[in-house]
Amino acid sequence: MNIMSFCVNFKKYVLPNEYTQYNASEYKHVFFRRDNWYNEVKKTERDLGIVIPEELKEIYRELGYGFLCACDKACIDRIMPPMEIGEFYLKQDVYEYNEVVDCYDLNDGRLVFFEIYSDLFLTVCLTPEKGKYPVYLNDEMIAESLQSFLERMDEKNDYYFDFIEDDM
Repeated sequence: MNIMSFCVNFKKYVLPNEYTQYNASEYKHVFFRRDNWYNEVKKTERDLGIVIPEELKEIYRELGYGFLCACDKACIDRIMPPMEIGEFYLKQDVYEYNEVVDCYDLNDGRLVFFEIYSDLFLTVCLTPEKGKYPVYLNDEMIAESLQSFLERMDEKNDYYFDFIEDDM
């Protein structure tokens, strides 16, 4: 078993907190540490009646939340913090009147975790398949795990567009 975190190659992109000033053009990715990540995860799990996938918890523990491909301004490309995932499903704060929320049902067995645009999100399976948590764009699996998703985003900016174009 590999005891090294799959997040290790992304730790160089972790900033101390979300208030840290940074120049996005200097960073391929940007993550913000949250000291209270564990409490946020537990609250979100309680509020939604789910268990957040272990791979996503590892990202929160090791990296925090943040932006993949930060220097690319075409998309948001953001791993959402746990509290915001709760707000999404409970239709709170910025999601109160967002009709797109209705397209993402927890009963489908997948959890929104990544914002591409304000009306397009990626989901991750709530239960593992062969020990991994697949990532989906709509109903199409785009990565066999969150680790694979991070690696593919690191290799090719917004690789998920390949799947969107296939649907058109």
